[in-house]
Amino acid sequence: MSLFTNKLNFFLKEPIQEWKSDKSFIDKITSPLTHRLLFVLIILSLFVAMPFLALDAGTSADEVLHYNQSKKNYDYFATDGDNKDCLNPIGVDPLYAYGQSFDTVSFAVMKWFGVEKIYHVRHFFIAILGWMIILFSGLLAARISGYRAAVWTALLVFFTPSFIGHAWNNPKDIPFATAYIMTFYYLVRWLQDYPKIKWFNSIALSLSIAFAISIRIGGLLLIAHTALFFFLTWLMNSNGKLLGKESVNNLLKYAGAIILIAGASFFIGISVWPFALESPFENPKKALDLMTNINIRLHQLYDGKTYWSNELPVMYIYKIMFLTIPAVVFIGFIFFLLTITYNKAKKFFLFMMFFACAFPLAYVTYKHSVLYGGWRHMLFVFPSFAVLAGIGFSVVLDQFKKSNIRLLVSVLLLLLFIHPVKHTLANHPYEYVYYNEIQGGVKGAEGDFETDYYQHSVQEASEWLARYIAEKDHPKKGERRLVCHYTKKELMDYYFQKDTSMVTFVYSRYYERSMKDWDYCIVFAGYISSYELKSKSWPSKDALYVVSVDGVPICSVEKRGSKEDFLGYKSLQQNNFVEAKTHLGNFVSQYPNRAEALYLYGISLFNTGQQQEGINQLYKSLEVYDKYEVAYGALGNMYQQLGRFDDAVKIYHQYIDVKDNSPDAYYGLAQTYARMNKLDNASQVLINLLNSVDARYGPGYDLLYQVFMKQGKINEANQVMAARQKNAK
Repeated sequence: MSLFTNKLNFFLKEPIQEWKSDKSFIDKITSPLTHRLLFVLIILSLFVAMPFLALDAGTSADEVLHYNQSKKNYDYFATDGDNKDCLNPIGVDPLYAYGQSFDTVSFAVMKWFGVEKIYHVRHFFIAILGWMIILFSGLLAARISGYRAAVWTALLVFFTPSFIGHAWNNPKDIPFATAYIMTFYYLVRWLQDYPKIKWFNSIALSLSIAFAISIRIGGLLLIAHTALFFFLTWLMNSNGKLLGKESVNNLLKYAGAIILIAGASFFIGISVWPFALESPFENPKKALDLMTNINIRLHQLYDGKTYWSNELPVMYIYKIMFLTIPAVVFIGFIFFLLTITYNKAKKFFLFMMFFACAFPLAYVTYKHSVLYGGWRHMLFVFPSFAVLAGIGFSVVLDQFKKSNIRLLVSVLLLLLFIHPVKHTLANHPYEYVYYNEIQGGVKGAEGDFETDYYQHSVQEASEWLARYIAEKDHPKKGERRLVCHYTKKELMDYYFQKDTSMVTFVYSRYYERSMKDWDYCIVFAGYISSYELKSKSWPSKDALYVVSVDGVPICSVEKRGSKEDFLGYKSLQQNNFVEAKTHLGNFVSQYPNRAEALYLYGISLFNTGQQQEGINQLYKSLEVYDKYEVAYGALGNMYQQLGRFDDAVKIYHQYIDVKDNSPDAYYGLAQTYARMNKLDNASQVLINLLNSVDARYGPGYDLLYQVFMKQGKINEANQVMAARQKNAK
């Protein structure tokens, strides 16, 4: 009998035969055979549904970068390594340090078949990997605790919106999560066969680790995990005779197998990774160091405050997971902890799963890794957590011996899924914008925590606007509408497709919109201040279309109601402050919560003799957006001009607190100290600026030279000039 026939009998024929038996309905529905069948039906249904659900998903700016890198990776292999463009960073993002096997292979497939809708196809493939996570999570739970646990695990993974929402379109974290859970599944199988070594499990384990390495260099740790858990298995099965012949033979046999698995997984893993192929032993180490210490500075809304991503509190990852994973998952995990004594025979494998989710969190905490954008960087730990929660539910049900009671309890437990299920069904494809019952849902998080941090809603907004311009605006032949946006131009071209002939794209940060000429603007919630979100001043009154999740706006399409702000900005550029004041005054009377307009209005007032009113307007802009860097700089300059040096010092310190890598903030502070004749303070600030912030900042060298000359420090001044010639831009 073939393996396929055996599996068919196991999962379908035997359960169906039981349902044809004379057992009662309750006995049938609560039997292990039914759990087997139910798991198969869930998995098959999701296999059909998930790839097609992914076709609705939006695209993040990160995905554009990954796609562009995949083209370069493909060219590397197509030219036998002669084209090395893929080894260079894209902007500040060192994508060459990622394995990117998924990106490279998917690009190759699309190129071979001439696919035009590249992101739709990528999402199709990503969804298959997301499905594999559910499959292997369930199989792992079944391996440890039976198919009832597998059913609960599959439901917990799929109905965790903050996880499954990434399964439509996340090209970085979903493939790695797939490799991670696959590795632990085959590792459990491998160790369950101890002291026998089965070739299938060994090969599958090696390929799983290789897949992980080919995505992220952190996959190398899975080799160490394999060695660790074998060693523990060996210790437990040695019966106190560690040096006995049988024990030593098993140790040597498995040590040899681990060496082979490690070698095979490493070299297979780097075979599709250009950076590693250039130097197989040195470059993976460089990548590991780089990934561990990567320092990305992005604005993050957390607990009602705006942080830089590299300055988020240590507890960020734990709190955000606690608030965005459904309560039902935590309840299942609590059940697992309470019932662990009933799993004595399986304690080792349960410990493995606990280690799989706990160790990475402990490691990134210890390394002070920069984590941001929710817990997407740690998606790979969640399936293991869900496995433990699923086992927890299953073991609780084991305590009820009567089938009818067990069925009743199962129904009651299913009611715990209401909140995440409702969110999932109502908010596709924005499932990942989710906050649990503890936080009060998405409404409870509005203005305190991020929502659409990955820009997925921009696709829906863009497609709506393209239809609106074509059907309602009716531009004349040759006319083009200016569309303001804050994402990658490649994405806007992709979203508008053939309608790009009607529009010209205008890139702008959110708080620079007044400085741009545009007709329509697409704004997503990711970079909007807590003040605007809580005060409901966004979306503005000019919004034509709003994308919402549970009634909370995450993206809007605005039609410009007034260009007075832009006209005021143009007047400021021409030093026509009176005209600027008129335009900007008209604008802020209509839009009192536009930070950049208040900033521009403040400058125009200050330069027309209304200094204090100008300062007041700048403080109003900071009320709207407390990280508005240019407003701090403008306030510092104004206080200096007025001779209010103590106020200037104070504001520049606030500027540095907001952005500690801004050379302008340090320069302004040093300049103020110099004007106060606090030359030692000035020199110390400038030395800190040039040593720790920007060694090429020319004005810093010039001012430090002047300070040293005033102090009579001729040698130091000459050294500064020499350093300027060497370093300054």
